[in-house]
Amino acid sequence: MERRFRLIGPARHRRVPWKNGGGWTTELASDAGADGRFGWRLSLADVEKSGPFSRFLGIARTIMLVEGRGFVLTVAGAPPVRIARPFDPFAFDGGAKTDCRLIAGPVRDFNLMVDRARYSTSCAAIAPGRQVLELAGKELALLHAFGAARLSGLPGGRRQDLGPGDSLVVAGRGALALMLEVAPGAPLFRASLTPC
Repeated sequence: MERRFRLIGPARHRRVPWKNGGGWTTELASDAGADGRFGWRLSLADVEKSGPFSRFLGIARTIMLVEGRGFVLTVAGAPPVRIARPFDPFAFDGGAKTDCRLIAGPVRDFNLMVDRARYSTSCAAIAPGRQVLELAGKELALLHAFGAARLSGLPGGRRQDLGPGDSLVVAGRGALALMLEVAPGAPLFRASLTPC
């Protein structure tokens, strides 16, 4: 099976209320079906006040600060975790009781949510620069550009440019090595999802 590349731009983003009604999320990309259930979802949340997070049972969640001074998360009664460094991923159980305390005003955060029954996942923010991006045989790759980036070496010698707010879904199977160039100014988020 060949690799398939699907670009999802800002024109297809959807602004939706939080599950608990406490705020708003911009859904960037998702594999949700007609029933709303998803295997994975990328989103940006605007958090204007301290309070509880929505709970998503069976979902592994990764969050990154994008804008603002940061926040403190308390997950399932564990010691509080300070999220104050931009683009530093923090993973936690999306089904756990989670409370958020803003440090100094509203924030915007980036979220990856993955169904644990379907995928295991790893992710990272890739700093500006040039590097080889390797995809494993069964990996589903999710890329999201906060600035500009370019992938070269796609099948047929093609390349793919990404602008701010673009997401790229790389599905299918087969090992692949691509050249990634992330422009100065903002990182690129990469999630690697492996089917269970």
